[in-house]
Amino acid sequence: MPLELQPATEADALRAAEIEFAAYEPNPFNSILFPGPVPPEAIAGRGAQLAAGLKSDPTARCLKVIDTDLPEGGQVIAFAKWHIYTQKPPQQTYSGFGPGSNAEACEIVFGDLAKVRARIWGDKRCVYLSLLHTDPKHQGRGAGSMLTKWGLEEAKKLGLAVYLESSPEAHSLYQKHGFRDVECVTADLSKWGATEEHKVWSMNLTLRHRKAQPAAMLSSFWKTSPTVNSKMSPGPPTNDKTDPPAPLVSSWRARADAGEAVAVVRVRNLRSSIPIGRDAWGRSGKLQPVLLSSEVSFADPFSVNESSSANTDKLDSGTVHYGNLSKALLGSLELLGQGNAAKPDATGTAASAIAATGYEAEVTTPRTADVLELLWVRMTGRVVDGSRVALPLDQLPFLHAARLRSLSLAVELPKASLLGAGVSLITTASFREDMPKEEEEEKGDTNRNPLRSYSRTLRIQGLHIPTLIGVNPNERKAKQMLVADVEIDKFDVAEDIHTELEAIIVEAIESSSFETLEALASHVANKILSDFKIGDDPKPMKDRGWRVKVCLEKPIAIPTAEFPAVEVTMGS
Repeated sequence: MPLELQPATEADALRAAEIEFAAYEPNPFNSILFPGPVPPEAIAGRGAQLAAGLKSDPTARCLKVIDTDLPEGGQVIAFAKWHIYTQKPPQQTYSGFGPGSNAEACEIVFGDLAKVRARIWGDKRCVYLSLLHTDPKHQGRGAGSMLTKWGLEEAKKLGLAVYLESSPEAHSLYQKHGFRDVECVTADLSKWGATEEHKVWSMNLTLRHRKAQPAAMLSSFWKTSPTVNSKMSPGPPTNDKTDPPAPLVSSWRARADAGEAVAVVRVRNLRSSIPIGRDAWGRSGKLQPVLLSSEVSFADPFSVNESSSANTDKLDSGTVHYGNLSKALLGSLELLGQGNAAKPDATGTAASAIAATGYEAEVTTPRTADVLELLWVRMTGRVVDGSRVALPLDQLPFLHAARLRSLSLAVELPKASLLGAGVSLITTASFREDMPKEEEEEKGDTNRNPLRSYSRTLRIQGLHIPTLIGVNPNERKAKQMLVADVEIDKFDVAEDIHTELEAIIVEAIESSSFETLEALASHVANKILSDFKIGDDPKPMKDRGWRVKVCLEKPIAIPTAEFPAVEVTMGS
């Protein structure tokens, strides 16, 4: 069902009003703000109001997203109204909130929003998103992103900042596109029976032309799961050739594809600190310790011929100096830290803003995936799935793909878990055997993807959780400490979601009372695959192709052993 972005006209106003009413109907505050009775002609009246505004307001730009497979007359599935304020924005006033509204409650919510908008934005020129609604039957298909990107493109052309107010439901969408929170505007509606505060976030995004810095290399994040060979987001202009991406497989499959290692160089736990990802509390822009590890497996033994390093006791092209490998990794990380000094209250990321807009946002804290991508590009010259050269053409990668059997890179954040020993993101790739060596490059096609397959794994390790577990009578009397390691294989997400994953793991274990580790481990894996959701995407993780491994240890169960453990793997 292809979606298309088109300008909206006065003829679309009635359908826009229908979508608006449908989008707000499930909102728990709707019955307070608009208790009714709402007359049948209310939707038509709102449509007429939107049409009049489009006709009379020269700053208004209305857009729609249509599904071309739907029948004529019902193709519009989303609608947005942007305002382009190249001059001083007008002061907004509300003369009424429509039939069936609770005027007092609406004044508290919408009146306060207008005051906050005037206080924060004042007389500044800007691009303002006044409304964006998607038909609930079509949410999660990308229509909201299409409408958001249009406004960002206009802001880029005009050199203006962007301002909007977000509901809780849309908050993650705007954060994905680089917006940051300016203020959370709350309203107390308990007078009408509300059990929690009404919340709306004032958000903005200031765009500027991309600078030449390491962040510009963060370029290949998936629009959809890479398991379906989706196209990459556009990256820096290095060359115009794109190869099919390597398949995303399990870490076991990637190592099996590489075969038994015959010559390996490793470095473990190189230490540095930069603002990266999200900390244990889910906050972005915070300085965190980072541990880098790499394993380089070479295609040929170190003694493949008489001039090889094992026979001459000299380093050659069939190996790598582990000191230089360490310097290359740490040097890239330090450059990223220098080029992306985060603001104290920063939210969002540089790469998400680049992927969404083609420009950098003011907030440039890299995600963990961004850092891993940058290091991978520095090592191999290509993005993680091997489909595209991302290193500038005047630079050479640290490693030559034709010499490799496999490569593994790991970025660990040892302080990013509340109850565990850390969080790691690991990529392992197996390389094709038919890539031309340096001396054969003139005869071969060096633009081909050098990867046979690759894996991407998120690991949350060493979670210490008091749990009621065991078959013995004494074990049923009190909780004992359980240690959990959880790995998400075929991990196809660029965002840092480890805090949300840790929360669902801890809740599943803490609230359980199984007798066996086998049952508990299976329960945790099923919980992740079936119940965990990413943002507003309703798709369960089992449909993304995740493979979940859960290892549970009982340290005090056997006095003569350090611990017994049970491990299960579930998913596709």
